[in-house]
Amino acid sequence: MQIESGPMRAGKTAVKKTRVLIVDDHPMTRAGLVHVINHQPDLTVCGEAESAAQALDILDSSRPDLLLIDITLPGKSGLELIKDVKAMRPELFMLVISMHDESLYADRVLRAGARGYITKHEGGGKLMEAIRRVLSGIGYSPGRHRPSGPDSSWETNEPSSPRSRRSLLCF
Repeated sequence: MQIESGPMRAGKTAVKKTRVLIVDDHPMTRAGLVHVINHQPDLTVCGEAESAAQALDILDSSRPDLLLIDITLPGKSGLELIKDVKAMRPELFMLVISMHDESLYADRVLRAGARGYITKHEGGGKLMEAIRRVLSGIGYSPGRHRPSGPDSSWETNEPSSPRSRRSLLCF
């Protein structure tokens, strides 16, 4: 986490704010995300990018703690961006926000290195929950739970073995 700089009023102390870089190709979506995030006492938007290439260009200078990434971007996809960032900055938290149904992309982005997946139809409260869970190391994806630890694999509420899945199909 970074300490947000700025003028201080007498008697006030600096507040540690988590820095968020938003990567989405729709200006209206970015504006809405900036508004919601910047109204949180512990979060601040440190940059915006409309493409994966632009995000990679400003990654070092913006010093984010979290990337909020759309999966569908012009040129290189959000999935490819996640893989690139994971190789460059493995400690950086990434949360995907997408219009696509979770069942289409969640597993792929989680395997690529993102810590969470949320759809754009969710409200601001769910987004803040997802951001805070990802930052705490728990991860976020509806219907999924991540055990503690950076190398833990994602678990679902579904049976884990092929045999137990087949058993459920019999019912």
